[in-house]
This record gives sequence, C-alpha cells and structure tokens, in this order.
Amino acid sequence: MDEPLSQNHFIYTSDAPTNLVDPTGHDENLPSVSVGTSSIGTFAANMTVRIANIFAKAQRIKAASLAGVTSLWSRFGELIERIFDRTVALFNGPVQILRYNVPTMVKGTIDRLIQINNRAYFVEIKSSINKYSEGFPRVVTQFQRALTVMQNGVVKADQFVVWSARAVDLGTHRALQTQLGPDAYNKIQFVEGVPGLINWIKMMMKL
Repeated sequence: MDEPLSQNHFIYTSDAPTNLVDPTGHDENLPSVSVGTSSIGTFAANMTVRIANIFAKAQRIKAASLAGVTSLWSRFGELIERIFDRTVALFNGPVQILRYNVPTMVKGTIDRLIQINNRAYFVEIKSSINKYSEGFPRVVTQFQRALTVMQNGVVKADQFVVWSARAVDLGTHRALQTQLGPDAYNKIQFVEGVPGLINWIKMMMKL
C-alpha cells in the first residue's frame, strides 16, 4: 500500500512494460514479450540509443558552460517530441495525431492529442521528470490543468498519458502522488521510453 506504482491503476508492471509482462494483473515478474517485428524492434533500439546520446550531449554542454542552456533544453525538448512523433508514425492508420500543443487553460499547453482506433488520448511529452528539478512544481501544475480540462470537457479525451523518454524514479512517483493527490495521480497513465511507448500503443490498439 505504500508504493504509488502499485496504487495507480493505469501503470502496467510497476511502470516497466519493456522488461515485464502481467497477463493476469497479479504477477509482474514475467519477461516482456517482443515489441513486434524486427524493424520496429530495431527502431526502438536505435531511438533508445539516440535518447541516451542526446542526454549525454546535453549534460556535457551544461557542465561546460551555462551560456545557451535555455535554448539547449528547448532544442532538446523538440528532439524528444520528434522521436515521439516518429514512433507514433510507425502505426500510421489506426494511430493518428489529431492536434499539436493543445491549450489547457489561460496559460499552458499539452503536447499532443492522439487517436488510437476510436479512443482519444491527451499526451504530455517529457524528456524526464525529476522531483529535484527546478521545473517540478510547474510539471505538477501542468498535470493538474490537463486533468481539469478533461474533466470539464474542454478537451475530449479518454485518458491523460505522460510519456517520458527516460524512466521516472520511484521517489518522483511518490512526490507526484503527494502533490497531485492519490485520486488525480491514479488517473494518469505513465509510459516510459520508446519500447514502452510502442508496447503501450499496441495494447491500446487491442481495446
């Protein structure tokens, strides 16, 4: 009961869908199935390496100089969004991007509104989420706004999804649960990494 990952009904296998599967919902200690065809598997592996390289380059530039760090992270975010879009494009047809940069309230947007078969998903794209970052309070507010506009019917979507290019640690999940409150936290589907995104899309296509 103390683990937020086990309480969130939308988190699959303690947020490790690339490493584990859980057909019954009661046993998450099984090896993951393949992400699919060899071409999709190769794409996932290549994008995972690319994300790691992007993070490494960003950290080197940040360590070398503070000059241009703001523009660096902006460019960094754009690259991560492009990786998300390329991954979604693998499933062209049943999976479509309906809108980009969807306004939430007076201030702020959520990155994508996508459709998988006949269901719509409100998707926020993050390079990473960390409770120690300066932007963490802003992330919490952003998630709250997304849930509010969905609840009020401003945005028609069946689910709010947060895709992070890197894994979100347990401490950050606990902080999100505390800041958002258990009810709001449990309404968010967290998906991590390109292989995780591919597996999540495949699962949603079966609904």
